[in-house]
Amino acid sequence: MRRTELLQEVRKMRFEETCGGWQERRLTQEEAARLLGVCERPSCRRPLPSAPPSPPRRAARRFSQTPPGPRRG
Repeated sequence: MRRTELLQEVRKMRFEETCGGWQERRLTQEEAARLLGVCERPSCRRPLPSAPPSPPRRAARRFSQTPPGPRRG
């Protein structure tokens, strides 16, 4: 394995470990960014996992109706 490949694998492992700690809320975004050596702001682009997504809402009635026939004019 070449040096560049080895370094890339180390970066991947560090990211996965840091991301896991962040998702489990053991680390703050600032701490995770510092461990990865990046600015805190790009790490904020990915939202924290939250509660499961809510079921989809029903469409408004006006969207579920069939369109009116041609206008007479």
